[in-house]
Parts: sequence; structure tokens; C-alpha cells
Amino acid sequence: ASPCGASSSPESPGPAPAPPLAAPPAEPAMPQPLWTHHSFTSLSRSDLDHEPAAADRDLGMPGSAAEGGGVGAPPTASDQVDAAPVIPGQPFMPAAVPPADDPLAALGAAGNVLGDRLHRALEDVLGNGRDLGSAGAGRDDPTAWTSSLQGILEANLELMPEVRFRLGDLRGRCITEMEFHLPVDILSPHPLSEALEHAPAVKAIPGGTAWARGLSEWTFPGFTGFLRGFIDLIFELQGRWYVADYKSNRLDAYSRPRLDRAMLESNYLLQARLYLVALHRHLKANLSGYDPAQHLGGVAYLFVRGFPSQGGWFEAPSRETLARLDALFAIPAIQSIPPAPSGPPPVGPLFET
Repeated sequence: ASPCGASSSPESPGPAPAPPLAAPPAEPAMPQPLWTHHSFTSLSRSDLDHEPAAADRDLGMPGSAAEGGGVGAPPTASDQVDAAPVIPGQPFMPAAVPPADDPLAALGAAGNVLGDRLHRALEDVLGNGRDLGSAGAGRDDPTAWTSSLQGILEANLELMPEVRFRLGDLRGRCITEMEFHLPVDILSPHPLSEALEHAPAVKAIPGGTAWARGLSEWTFPGFTGFLRGFIDLIFELQGRWYVADYKSNRLDAYSRPRLDRAMLESNYLLQARLYLVALHRHLKANLSGYDPAQHLGGVAYLFVRGFPSQGGWFEAPSRETLARLDALFAIPAIQSIPPAPSGPPPVGPLFET
């Protein structure tokens, strides 16, 4: 009994302790890389002045003036004509005197700005049908631009024996700045390197095999989605279709061996093959009875500063190499996307019956 005579009772229990907070559930591992867009520029990391998915324009390389400033900018080290660095497996080539009739010489310092303006001007003439005066209007020196464009458009070019043309003759019957999106299942540096290492045309260039093997050391992560790009020029000659890309790089020479070096140094050799795959896909989808052996002509890189006597680089397609690269750009797998629900839509505030 209590001192006051009242009966005793047990004390009331307090509130139960809260359970410990559980860690958030771990996010499930992605079954494949995230879908994204890449371009040749973002893969090669050769042009830091452009966004990853931007059009590829005269990617800078050591020893060329494509790294330089814009038109009218003060001369920089990259504006000087210089011999390119030696690539393993390639013989050293002493500096040569650049051509005196460089059609771009009067337009100012070399660089990405000049390259972009040149592309737009050629698109205006060849794709939009503008005359030379209109295409040069509004430039820093319209007279110089008109003269430069005329020299480029009237140069006699030869892709191979019996296949000759002038850019000016393609006006109104070509495709300019065609955008493409190549689907990518999973693309990473190693299979890209493997697809090119044993290509006969790559092996034929001094240093080509070492260059192709070096692609496996690129740092872009494997990705799924699309490879995006813009092709400067697509045209047809004698029943065959060709890709062409303009380059305003200032080199120390424009002979075929020097252009081979430039194609490796700036990774244009890869860019050329990607563009050829895009043309192959385009023709396959749009040309009735398409046969690559009959209709696919090849790819030309036009280093216009070497015009009119030099500066043209051309390669006919290798069916084996084309097939290897084409296989890398398979339709992306979509098994990870859940199927759409079946049956009638749920009834709720947004679905009144």
C-alpha cells in the first residue's frame, strides 16, 4: 500500500522508438549505355572550337593553319606554313614552298572562321543557286571573295582517269550540307580501330596501320544512339555517287603523299569513311536497285588551297571495309524499353467516363 492508502499502478509506457531510416534503394544498372548524339568531331577531339554535335569544319591539326584565328586576326604560330610532325612509320618530308596561286591567299588569316565562311559561300552557289557576286556580298572583301570562289569553282578536278569535273558544273544538281544520323547500337574505340586496321587503303598509306591501331586509345566512352554529321557535297557523275568535303587547311605542300599525311594527322581518313557509310545508307534507302559496286563512286577531300593544279584527294570504296563499318552502325537495341501497357486506359481524374 502507498503511504496515502491509494492503490499502486504500473507507469504508462512512452512512445515507441522510430525505426531506423532505410538507405535508398540502389538504382538498377543500365542494361546498355545511355542514348546520345555524337559527331566525328566529338569522337576525335580534334576541334575544340565546336560543340560535340556540330558540323565538322577543317579540324585543327599540328602543322596546319586550320587551328588559326578568324579572318583578319593577327597571325599566330598556326598561321605559319610549317611541316607537319612525323607520324610513326612515315618518312620525314622537308617543308616545301606552298603554291603561289592559293585561291584563298587574299582572304586573310587561316582558321575555323574562314573555313566556315567558305563552306557557306560554296553552299550558296552550288546548293542555293546564288551567283558569285551574291555569294561574296557582305564579306570583308567582296571582290576578293568573288575571285577566290571563281578559282575554286573553275578548277579542273580529276577523281580518277576519265572521271573529271569542275565544282561549278555541279550547280543545281548536287546535295549540299546533307545532315545524317547514323544509328549506333554500341560504339567504342576498339571495334572502330579493328574495322580500319586491316583495310587495304589504310595499310597502303605509310603510317596508316599505326594510325588505325591508335584509334583504340581514343577516350570517348562507348555509347548508344546516333552519330550525327553534315556532308559538304554529294553529287553524281557517270552513274556513280560521290561524297566531297572542302578543306581550307594551309599545308606546306599539296601533293598526294602530303595529303595522305594530312588525312591521318587530322583523322580525316576516319571522317571520310563515316561519310561514305552515310551516303551508302542514303542510296540504299532512296535509289531503286542500288548496288554499291555499280553506284557508289567514292569520297573526295578537296584541299582548295592547292587548286588548281593540286589539292584533290580521292579514294574509291572498299566493299570489305564498307561492310565492316556499316556493321558497326546497326539499329540500336531497344529491349530495355518496357512495352506499352495493353488494355483500356485507366480511369481517373484525367479520364472521365
